[in-house]
Amino acid sequence: AARLGITDMSTCVVVEDSPNGVLAGRAAGMQVVAVPDARFYDRKDIAARFTDADIVLASLEHWHTAVFS
Repeated sequence: AARLGITDMSTCVVVEDSPNGVLAGRAAGMQVVAVPDARFYDRKDIAARFTDADIVLASLEHWHTAVFS
């Protein structure tokens, strides 16, 4: 984002599939959408491990940009 001249990281959205990626996006001050891979996480794991995400989606097919407008 910095290379693009973006100074307000809260205007950025990061899409991540791992808990560490979610934490990195949060630490950077960005809005975070988690799309966990169901092959690696069951529902209980997703609920517990992706709590720092703003939104958790089962698939990018559920993406709706108005959420962040």
